[in-house]
Amino acid sequence: MAPVRPECPLTAPDSEGAALVCTRQWTRQFPLRPFSCNMVGETAYQDPMRPLTAILSAVLAASSSAPTPPTPPTPGSYAGDEKRAVKALSDGEIAGYLAGGGMGLARPAELNHYPGPRHVLDLSKELGLDDAQYAALSASFDRMHAEAVRLGNAYVDAETRLEAFFARGGGSPAAMEALVASAADRLGELRAVHLRAHLETRRILTPEQIVRYDRLRGYGASGDPHAGHAGHER
Repeated sequence: MAPVRPECPLTAPDSEGAALVCTRQWTRQFPLRPFSCNMVGETAYQDPMRPLTAILSAVLAASSSAPTPPTPPTPGSYAGDEKRAVKALSDGEIAGYLAGGGMGLARPAELNHYPGPRHVLDLSKELGLDDAQYAALSASFDRMHAEAVRLGNAYVDAETRLEAFFARGGGSPAAMEALVASAADRLGELRAVHLRAHLETRRILTPEQIVRYDRLRGYGASGDPHAGHAGHER
Protein backbone atom coordinates (compact mmCIF):
# COMPACT_ATOMS: atom_id res chain seq x y z
CA MET A 1 0.00 0.00 0.00
CA ALA A 2 1.44 3.41 -0.95
CA PRO A 3 2.30 5.65 2.03
CA VAL A 4 0.05 8.62 2.69
CA ARG A 5 1.58 12.07 2.65
CA PRO A 6 1.36 13.69 6.12
CA GLU A 7 -0.17 17.10 6.37
CA CYS A 8 2.27 20.00 6.55
CA PRO A 9 1.69 23.72 6.02
CA LEU A 10 5.14 24.13 4.43
CA THR A 11 5.38 22.71 0.92
CA ALA A 12 7.30 23.17 -2.31
CA PRO A 13 6.09 22.24 -5.84
CA ASP A 14 7.62 19.21 -7.53
CA SER A 15 8.08 18.74 -11.32
CA GLU A 16 4.42 17.83 -11.77
CA GLY A 17 3.10 20.64 -9.61
CA ALA A 18 2.32 18.40 -6.61
CA ALA A 19 3.21 19.55 -3.11
CA LEU A 20 6.42 18.19 -1.62
CA VAL A 21 6.06 18.12 2.18
CA CYS A 22 8.72 19.41 4.58
CA THR A 23 8.72 16.79 7.38
CA ARG A 24 11.12 14.22 8.75
CA GLN A 25 8.35 11.68 8.55
CA TRP A 26 8.15 12.30 4.76
CA THR A 27 11.91 11.81 4.54
CA ARG A 28 11.70 8.32 5.96
CA GLN A 29 8.91 7.34 3.55
CA PHE A 30 10.29 9.04 0.43
CA PRO A 31 14.09 9.24 0.55
CA LEU A 32 14.52 11.89 -2.15
CA ARG A 33 17.33 14.40 -2.36
CA PRO A 34 16.72 17.16 0.22
CA PHE A 35 17.13 20.88 -0.20
CA SER A 36 17.04 23.52 2.49
CA CYS A 37 13.71 25.02 3.44
CA ASN A 38 14.30 28.75 3.90
CA MET A 39 11.08 29.28 5.84
CA VAL A 40 11.69 27.21 8.96
CA GLY A 41 14.98 25.44 8.47
CA GLU A 42 13.23 22.14 7.93
CA THR A 43 13.93 19.77 5.01
CA ALA A 44 11.77 19.75 1.87
CA TYR A 45 12.17 17.39 -1.08
CA GLN A 46 12.52 17.79 -4.83
CA ASP A 47 12.13 15.70 -7.97
CA PRO A 48 15.39 13.71 -8.49
CA MET A 49 15.14 14.24 -12.30
CA ARG A 50 15.25 18.03 -11.95
CA PRO A 51 19.09 18.34 -11.91
CA LEU A 52 19.38 16.08 -14.99
CA THR A 53 16.80 18.16 -16.81
CA ALA A 54 18.74 21.31 -16.03
CA ILE A 55 21.98 19.77 -17.36
CA LEU A 56 20.32 18.65 -20.60
CA SER A 57 18.80 22.09 -21.09
CA ALA A 58 22.23 23.69 -20.66
CA VAL A 59 23.82 21.30 -23.17
CA LEU A 60 21.09 21.95 -25.75
CA ALA A 61 21.40 25.70 -25.30
CA ALA A 62 25.17 25.53 -25.79
CA SER A 63 24.89 23.40 -28.93
CA SER A 64 22.26 25.66 -30.48
CA SER A 65 24.44 28.72 -29.95
CA ALA A 66 27.57 27.09 -31.41
CA PRO A 67 28.64 28.60 -34.78
CA THR A 68 27.63 26.63 -37.89
CA PRO A 69 30.68 25.42 -39.84
CA PRO A 70 31.04 27.14 -43.23
CA THR A 71 29.70 25.32 -46.30
CA PRO A 72 32.53 24.24 -48.61
CA PRO A 73 32.48 25.98 -52.00
CA THR A 74 30.58 24.19 -54.75
CA PRO A 75 32.67 23.44 -57.85
CA GLY A 76 31.60 25.35 -60.94
CA SER A 77 29.80 23.57 -63.75
CA TYR A 78 32.97 23.89 -65.85
CA ALA A 79 35.23 22.21 -63.29
CA GLY A 80 37.55 19.83 -65.14
CA ASP A 81 36.93 21.42 -68.54
CA GLU A 82 40.08 23.49 -68.12
CA LYS A 83 42.02 20.32 -68.98
CA ARG A 84 40.43 20.01 -72.42
CA ALA A 85 42.48 20.63 -75.54
CA VAL A 86 39.59 22.75 -76.87
CA LYS A 87 37.65 24.09 -73.90
CA ALA A 88 34.35 24.43 -75.79
CA LEU A 89 34.34 20.78 -76.93
CA SER A 90 34.73 17.47 -75.14
CA ASP A 91 37.03 14.81 -76.57
CA GLY A 92 33.95 12.85 -77.64
CA GLU A 93 32.49 15.85 -79.45
CA ILE A 94 35.74 16.51 -81.26
CA ALA A 95 35.92 12.89 -82.41
CA GLY A 96 32.29 13.02 -83.55
CA TYR A 97 32.70 16.16 -85.62
CA LEU A 98 35.92 14.93 -87.22
CA ALA A 99 34.22 11.65 -88.18
CA GLY A 100 31.20 13.38 -89.71
CA GLY A 101 28.78 12.23 -87.04
CA GLY A 102 25.28 13.61 -86.70
CA MET A 103 25.96 15.23 -83.29
CA GLY A 104 22.21 15.77 -82.74
CA LEU A 105 22.19 18.59 -85.27
CA ALA A 106 19.18 17.21 -87.16
CA ARG A 107 16.82 16.72 -84.21
CA PRO A 108 14.22 19.22 -85.52
CA ALA A 109 13.85 16.95 -88.56
CA GLU A 110 14.33 13.55 -86.93
CA LEU A 111 11.72 14.19 -84.25
CA ASN A 112 9.15 15.60 -86.68
CA HIS A 113 8.87 12.55 -88.96
CA TYR A 114 11.83 13.36 -91.22
CA PRO A 115 14.10 10.31 -90.89
CA GLY A 116 17.80 10.44 -91.63
CA PRO A 117 19.46 8.20 -94.24
CA ARG A 118 21.87 6.46 -91.86
CA HIS A 119 19.21 5.12 -89.50
CA VAL A 120 16.86 4.21 -92.34
CA LEU A 121 19.61 2.16 -93.99
CA ASP A 122 20.27 0.44 -90.66
CA LEU A 123 16.56 -0.51 -90.53
CA SER A 124 16.25 -1.41 -94.20
CA LYS A 125 14.87 -4.91 -93.55
CA GLU A 126 12.37 -3.79 -90.92
CA LEU A 127 11.16 -0.99 -93.21
CA GLY A 128 11.04 -3.18 -96.30
CA LEU A 129 13.18 -0.93 -98.52
CA ASP A 130 13.27 -1.94 -102.14
CA ASP A 131 16.44 -1.78 -104.24
CA ALA A 132 15.70 1.64 -105.68
CA GLN A 133 15.08 3.13 -102.23
CA TYR A 134 18.23 1.56 -100.81
CA ALA A 135 20.36 2.90 -103.68
CA ALA A 136 18.90 6.41 -103.40
CA LEU A 137 19.37 6.51 -99.62
CA SER A 138 22.93 5.22 -99.90
CA ALA A 139 23.79 7.99 -102.36
CA SER A 140 22.16 10.59 -100.07
CA PHE A 141 24.12 9.35 -97.10
CA ASP A 142 27.43 9.34 -98.98
CA ARG A 143 26.93 12.97 -100.05
CA MET A 144 25.96 14.00 -96.54
CA HIS A 145 28.84 12.18 -94.89
CA ALA A 146 31.51 13.60 -97.19
CA GLU A 147 30.32 17.14 -96.51
CA ALA A 148 29.90 16.45 -92.79
CA VAL A 149 33.50 15.28 -92.47
CA ARG A 150 34.79 18.36 -94.32
CA LEU A 151 32.71 20.84 -92.37
CA GLY A 152 33.16 19.00 -89.06
CA ASN A 153 36.92 19.35 -89.39
CA ALA A 154 36.53 23.00 -90.33
CA TYR A 155 34.34 23.62 -87.27
CA VAL A 156 36.80 21.99 -84.87
CA ASP A 157 39.59 24.04 -86.44
CA ALA A 158 37.58 27.25 -85.96
CA GLU A 159 36.95 26.42 -82.29
CA THR A 160 40.65 25.64 -81.86
CA ARG A 161 41.60 29.06 -83.24
CA LEU A 162 39.11 30.74 -80.91
CA GLU A 163 40.60 28.79 -78.02
CA ALA A 164 44.12 29.91 -78.99
CA PHE A 165 43.00 33.55 -79.13
CA PHE A 166 42.21 33.57 -75.41
CA ALA A 167 45.00 31.17 -74.39
CA ARG A 168 47.58 33.54 -75.88
CA GLY A 169 46.26 36.63 -74.13
CA GLY A 170 43.35 37.72 -76.28
CA GLY A 171 43.25 40.70 -78.60
CA SER A 172 40.81 43.17 -80.04
CA PRO A 173 37.05 42.65 -79.90
CA ALA A 174 36.95 42.73 -83.71
CA ALA A 175 39.44 39.86 -83.96
CA MET A 176 37.42 37.85 -81.43
CA GLU A 177 34.16 38.50 -83.28
CA ALA A 178 35.68 37.31 -86.56
CA LEU A 179 36.74 34.03 -84.94
CA VAL A 180 33.30 33.53 -83.38
CA ALA A 181 31.59 34.20 -86.71
CA SER A 182 33.85 31.71 -88.46
CA ALA A 183 33.02 28.95 -85.96
CA ALA A 184 29.29 29.76 -86.10
CA ASP A 185 29.29 29.71 -89.90
CA ARG A 186 30.96 26.31 -90.05
CA LEU A 187 28.54 24.86 -87.54
CA GLY A 188 25.55 26.33 -89.38
CA GLU A 189 26.72 24.90 -92.70
CA LEU A 190 27.26 21.51 -91.07
CA ARG A 191 23.78 21.52 -89.59
CA ALA A 192 22.24 22.38 -92.96
CA VAL A 193 24.04 19.41 -94.55
CA HIS A 194 22.45 16.99 -92.05
CA LEU A 195 18.99 18.56 -92.32
CA ARG A 196 19.12 18.48 -96.12
CA ALA A 197 19.73 14.73 -96.01
CA HIS A 198 16.63 14.29 -93.84
CA LEU A 199 14.55 16.17 -96.39
CA GLU A 200 15.85 13.89 -99.12
CA THR A 201 15.14 10.76 -97.08
CA ARG A 202 11.50 11.67 -96.45
CA ARG A 203 10.90 12.08 -100.19
CA ILE A 204 12.26 8.56 -100.80
CA LEU A 205 10.14 6.75 -98.18
CA THR A 206 6.42 5.99 -98.19
CA PRO A 207 4.16 7.42 -95.45
CA GLU A 208 3.73 3.91 -94.04
CA GLN A 209 7.49 3.44 -93.82
CA ILE A 210 7.85 6.72 -91.96
CA VAL A 211 5.22 5.67 -89.41
CA ARG A 212 7.01 2.35 -88.99
CA TYR A 213 10.36 4.11 -88.66
CA ASP A 214 9.08 6.35 -85.86
CA ARG A 215 7.72 3.32 -84.05
CA LEU A 216 10.96 1.39 -84.40
CA ARG A 217 12.93 4.36 -83.10
CA GLY A 218 10.64 4.65 -80.09
CA TYR A 219 9.23 8.08 -80.90
CA GLY A 220 5.83 8.98 -79.51
CA ALA A 221 3.10 10.43 -81.68
CA SER A 222 3.63 14.15 -82.36
CA GLY A 223 2.13 15.92 -85.34
CA ASP A 224 1.04 14.28 -88.57
CA PRO A 225 3.70 12.02 -90.16
CA HIS A 226 1.83 12.32 -93.49
CA ALA A 227 1.89 16.14 -93.55
CA GLY A 228 4.01 17.63 -96.30
CA HIS A 229 4.49 14.31 -98.03
CA ALA A 230 3.34 15.46 -101.47
CA GLY A 231 6.92 15.29 -102.70
CA HIS A 232 7.21 11.54 -102.16
CA GLU A 233 9.20 9.88 -104.93
CA ARG A 234 8.77 6.23 -105.99
